[in-house]
Amino acid sequence: MSYLLLRAAGVPAETAERDFLLSNTFCREPDRKVREELRKSGYMRDPDLLIPLQEVREDYLEAALEQAEEDYGDLYGYLTEGLGLDTRTLARLRARLLR
Repeated sequence: MSYLLLRAAGVPAETAERDFLLSNTFCREPDRKVREELRKSGYMRDPDLLIPLQEVREDYLEAALEQAEEDYGDLYGYLTEGLGLDTRTLARLRARLLR
């Protein structure tokens, strides 16, 4: 979601990807705590199995972008056709995000 919002706001792809991947840095400790609580509670024997679901990874992003290109031609097509955002909505989103 963060990557999509950054790109919808007009942030260059390279910058959006770098910021997207920073999510791991900010979420590492809270995610670890969730896994530890699951372990303590007995809900999961091996909560570390969740790590691939909790992390953001470059290959996950690449796969999503490839799918968006295959299905909609490009990321803009995904935003407009896939998500149903019109140019007015995208312009309003950019204006609000770039205050």
